[in-house]
Amino acid sequence: MSFDINTVPKYVINLSSRTDRLDHFSKEMEYMGWEFNRFEALTHEGGTGFEGCAKSHVELSRIAEEKNYDAIMVMEDDAFFMPYAKKVLESSLQQLENLDWDMFHLAPSIHKPISYSGEGLVNLSGPHPPKQENHRGIFGLSAYIYKPKLFTEIRKWLGCKAWKNPKLMRPIDAFFDEYIYPNFKCYAAEMPISTQIVDYSNINKGEFNVHYMIAYNWAAYVKPDFPKHFFDLNECKRSRK
Repeated sequence: MSFDINTVPKYVINLSSRTDRLDHFSKEMEYMGWEFNRFEALTHEGGTGFEGCAKSHVELSRIAEEKNYDAIMVMEDDAFFMPYAKKVLESSLQQLENLDWDMFHLAPSIHKPISYSGEGLVNLSGPHPPKQENHRGIFGLSAYIYKPKLFTEIRKWLGCKAWKNPKLMRPIDAFFDEYIYPNFKCYAAEMPISTQIVDYSNINKGEFNVHYMIAYNWAAYVKPDFPKHFFDLNECKRSRK
């Protein structure tokens, strides 16, 4: 049976106080032609800024298992889909048809060398060149799809023998980088399908240009010929009109 992205249940993590983000995300879904479910973002009483975010991703994995989904797509409300998103997504899904896969990441923020042949899918699971001191990892979870094999695995962010998380102090994207990607079959497209808008982050308590960082690092670590005009979020927005 072929994988139909249009029938995959889609959830966006959104704080009730961020109606601006929900409005933005609704327009993104109109652009992609998708319906979605809003998930009330969990808060982090007395915890770290990223703890509530992590618990939201964990809870959605529980919901996916409870509802017996064949797959689930999880997005954060600052996701922005690139001008070429539909074309690259279609091509990527066709390539995934020939693979056994557990996760497809639409917006990884790559901060280390990646083994990539130059065409087709990017294998986030490696093996990759050795990391140097200035290399970090693969971060960000603003848009990704995963299958049942990961439904229980994502809950291990809370802590397990293979990945320690004392007092829930480690962010969930570090968990994916250190545990999920190396142990499961995870892929991304040849170019980032989505990035993130530039606005205030409730988690990091500031405004950051994650879009530029994702695009710049893609050129640095994955695809040197990644078109430079895509570094500019405003130019990407204009290209979509």
